[in-house]
Parts: sequence; structure tokens; C-alpha cells
Amino acid sequence: MRLIDWDNVQEATGTFDRPPVGGYVLTIVEAKEDETKEYYKLSYDYAEGEWEGYRMALCQAHGWALPTFYRSYKNSAQRFFKHFMTVLQESNPRFDWHAWVKAGGKDAALNGLKFGAVIGEEEYITRDGSTKVRQAIQDILSVSEIKAGNFEVPALKKLKGNGGQQPPAPAPLFHD
Repeated sequence: MRLIDWDNVQEATGTFDRPPVGGYVLTIVEAKEDETKEYYKLSYDYAEGEWEGYRMALCQAHGWALPTFYRSYKNSAQRFFKHFMTVLQESNPRFDWHAWVKAGGKDAALNGLKFGAVIGEEEYITRDGSTKVRQAIQDILSVSEIKAGNFEVPALKKLKGNGGQQPPAPAPLFHD
């Protein structure tokens, strides 16, 4: 580790505000295809309303990564991929996903497209073995469905099994 004057570093305290669970219009900020694994990794931000640009502001202020989700086009996931492409077309009238596929499905063509999403919460296990809650996309809908309120926010998705007991903490990591 490089030498840092820790006496002159202000410690982070408190919590960050974050959008409540609900339906939002999101925009794809960056799309990256992994042809070998047959999926697109999609980074997004809030596109409208009170939280517009929220994730990008955090990214710029703190160096945090934008949230991401994946859309696979493997045989077993093609119907879900088709749903996502249909939603993108419904939400972006100038986007023709069939023409996009015929043109090679270039990932950059997805940047800037809007879609609707239901953001919910789910439990997860941290590296130290504790349970925390994070927000995640629970459903993909058209922008018009989100604006019309045609969605339900699911209950907190709890971890299954282990009777509420925490798994043993993983061995410490000394490299990244």
C-alpha cells in the first residue's frame, strides 16, 4: 500500500440516499457484448424524474461503477432476450431491433436507449458473511407501462435456506 496521510482524510459517515423501490424509466449508458459467453453487459442510470442522472453523479463524484445487469442470448435465455428487445423497441420508436440484429447487433447502438424497470430489493451475503440488502432490477417493462403505473413492486427477496444462520466467513483475500 502506498503511504497515505490518514490524518488528513475525512472518514465517510452516514448513509447515502438512494431512490426508493418502484418503477423507473432507465437509460442504457454503456452496452458491452461478450460474444464468447453470448450476453450483453448493460450499465444504466435513471433517465427521468427526481433521480435522473443519480448513478452517473455518484460515479463521477466517488469513482463508483454504474449499476449493471446482463441479458443473455444463449439458447436457454432467448425468450427473455426477445422480451428485452421488444421492450426497447416499444420504448424507443426509432429503434428497430430486427434491423439492429441484421446489422450485427453492435453494442454501441444500445447506448442511450430507454426502458422501464421495476427496482426491488434482495438480500445478499457480503464477503464477511453478513447479510445486507441491495436494489436490483426485478422486471423489465416498456416506458409507457411504468408511466401508467402498470407494475407491482415485489416484496423483499429473502435468501433461501440456512434458517437465518450466516454461512462461515470466507477466508481473507489478500489480492484482487
